[in-house]
Amino acid sequence: MKTYIDAYIKSKAMAWAPTTLSSEAARLSAIAPALDGNPQTLWNHLKGQKPYSRLTTWVRASAFWDFYLQTTGRAHEGNPYKEFRRSHARLFKYAYTRKPAPVDYETARSRVEDIEDHRSRALARHLLKTGMRYTESSTLSAGEVIGKGGKRRAVFGAKDAVDYPYSYQTFLNHLDWVGLKPHDLRKAFASRLVDKGANVFELQAIMGWSDLKPALSYVRAKETALQALVKKVNM
Repeated sequence: MKTYIDAYIKSKAMAWAPTTLSSEAARLSAIAPALDGNPQTLWNHLKGQKPYSRLTTWVRASAFWDFYLQTTGRAHEGNPYKEFRRSHARLFKYAYTRKPAPVDYETARSRVEDIEDHRSRALARHLLKTGMRYTESSTLSAGEVIGKGGKRRAVFGAKDAVDYPYSYQTFLNHLDWVGLKPHDLRKAFASRLVDKGANVFELQAIMGWSDLKPALSYVRAKETALQALVKKVNM
């Protein structure tokens, strides 16, 4: 494969800058062991990378494979890496979500369902359903958790902790792939409560906040959104 990579880089000498030629050669060489014509091999190789890096590497591999097929007289076979990307578009769709923006409940729920790992997906569902912090989730027992400051509070919607075998960093990575952060799930849950009519005192109690300021911010945000909607309707 190294011979073909060298030939591919050489073919780009008139189109790419010297620094680009050098960097692309190094990057293609790094994934060469996974370029066996089976997209699943490359996918497994890239699975731990963030979506944007994964997509750029996939585009790089696809372009190289076009050259490889043409050079070996097999252009008629089609490019399996391009076909994989088309048929698995869901796996690449959050590639440009570099800094996840705040999401509403329905968006969060949809993205949670796109998490590939079933254990991380189950934990994310659990946090979205209950509004717990990640650190609280492992303390859940008989419907109560130990929150900030060691305070125990009731949690609605679940009784026992989810058995999660991975590290927090792994959970972060799995959420990042779909454009979420752990706290996005808690925020989406709080917004959902306000949408369902919870007042500031109910919101404070359910979320376990020590004062009313966070609850007031959610209620005021809802009121501002409603005012904007009424203004739009009356225009």
